[in-house]
Amino acid sequence: ALSAALLDRSAFNSFEKVHQWTDGDCPTRYSLKFDSVIVNELNDWIMQFEHAKAMHEEWSNSRAALDHYREKVADLQAKERSSLDSGKALSSAMRERMMRNNDKLDAAEREFAA
Repeated sequence: ALSAALLDRSAFNSFEKVHQWTDGDCPTRYSLKFDSVIVNELNDWIMQFEHAKAMHEEWSNSRAALDHYREKVADLQAKERSSLDSGKALSSAMRERMMRNNDKLDAAEREFAA
């Protein structure tokens, strides 16, 4: 009976040590390793992805502005040709719109090329 009691006590102590290790020591020891090996690497990858995403958005926005002003200037040039072909003089407002949109097109081209 004494050896059975000692065996039960030994089993209990072993059981308690295993649970103490899995509840305390294991997470503390392995969470640091998990963080350094997996979580930190994933965070680095996510940061690189976010940077690439931001660069793509910037490129996409500058490309959209470039396309917009190319179309707008082409449309204004077509209106200008049509007016001149019909013998009408260009109004000062039309000349001002052409200059303003050509300036915006130049700025959009510089921004897109940068």
